[in-house]
Amino acid sequence: MDKKWTPNKIGDLGNKIAIVTGTGGIGYEVALCLTKAGAKVILAGRNPDKGDEAVQNILSQVPNGQISFGQIDLASLTSIRQFCENIELTLDRIDILVNNAGIMNPPTRKTTADNFELQTGTNYLGPFALTAGLLPLLKKSQSA
Repeated sequence: MDKKWTPNKIGDLGNKIAIVTGTGGIGYEVALCLTKAGAKVILAGRNPDKGDEAVQNILSQVPNGQISFGQIDLASLTSIRQFCENIELTLDRIDILVNNAGIMNPPTRKTTADNFELQTGTNYLGPFALTAGLLPLLKKSQSA
């Protein structure tokens, strides 16, 4: 058995719909790999400029790729709710959800828009709320 995994082993995802949070680092790389594999990808993040730049960079590598940006701030339950409502209006299902976005060690104590500690709100409560909000669409997939 070959224990070395590479993105080339993903296979064809031409009929899959994916949402990836986080427009840089791991999120960017995951979105790139999924786009290369043929998935329709929504790259979600709080900064539209950074998101659009990431999408354009991916499209420069995968010209026929199906990728777009969706704005969401995981530190805001209102933003999460709005994102989920928009997704429900545009998609019939979600096959892949990658909760990647997060923050680490803010230099001072900060809180989210909903008054949770920033790191806890962004890294734990936000992805939980996002997954719960998208659950009906995930359940519509045959193999989410």
